[in-house]
Amino acid sequence: MDEIAGVLLSCGIKTVVIKNGKNGCFIKTKENVYTIPTYNKARRVDTIGAGDILLRALSAPYWTEHV
Repeated sequence: MDEIAGVLLSCGIKTVVIKNGKNGCFIKTKENVYTIPTYNKARRVDTIGAGDILLRALSAPYWTEHV
């Protein structure tokens, strides 16, 4: 994931977020790398839409400033 994120960053993307299912997600910028684990104590009933919620949560600060 680090190599893929590096390629995307070299194309001008400022922040790369790669969802990794039950393993959480990987976030990389030019300055930092983060691996965010899932919250394993939650009882998962239906994960449909979880990626959509993650995208909205991560992008909310951007849209607050630019819309």
